[in-house]
Amino acid sequence: MIWTVHKKHKQQGFMLLEVLIATAIIGLGLLGVVSLQMTGLRGSESAYLRSQASISAYEILDKIRANRVKAIEGDFNLASVSTIGDLSAPANLIERERYAWLSTVSSVLPDGKGQIQCGNNAQCTITVQWDNSHATESNDIQLISLVAQI
Repeated sequence: MIWTVHKKHKQQGFMLLEVLIATAIIGLGLLGVVSLQMTGLRGSESAYLRSQASISAYEILDKIRANRVKAIEGDFNLASVSTIGDLSAPANLIERERYAWLSTVSSVLPDGKGQIQCGNNAQCTITVQWDNSHATESNDIQLISLVAQI
């Protein structure tokens, strides 16, 4: 009797199909990571713009409080949401303050606009509006309003 020994051939390496599947899985994972990174960056930009709008509102509020009497008389008021182009050349201190504030708002915020309403009750409402669409991928106009006693 003759004994024949059959050697089993072990597979060596990877099959092409296994490599393609592994590459596809890794590619999908990397796409997910990139998507999360982009979402995080958009959120960071939106938060940055919101912070800048808040800082701008408090900046003009400090200037209004420094000249309380004129604010109560309505000298600081900007009747509608305004841009820097809506103001004429500043002639006095209050107009220079408003002009400088709107200049800051329009330079720091995309399509930045501002409004100031101060009444006889010594209460002021400061509104800052900007275009947040590049941070959210949609038409997204944001605004913050600060209501304070002066």
